[in-house]
Amino acid sequence: MLLFFLPPVVFGCFFLMSKGFSEAGIPFTEKKRITGNAGKVLGLLCGLLGLVFAILWLATVKGSLL
Repeated sequence: MLLFFLPPVVFGCFFLMSKGFSEAGIPFTEKKRITGNAGKVLGLLCGLLGLVFAILWLATVKGSLL
């Protein structure tokens, strides 16, 4: 189950990270966006969370191959 759930979560986290470092910012509501330093900090947290999920995904794949 985790093998199919984690890859979209990882890509979603990295997508949000890239939006945090762009000028467009992270969408918060329909009209508001998180930009500036707050967007960069939130983007960094999303990137770190994506890295944790990627490590968990790789560990799950490695465990299923053994």
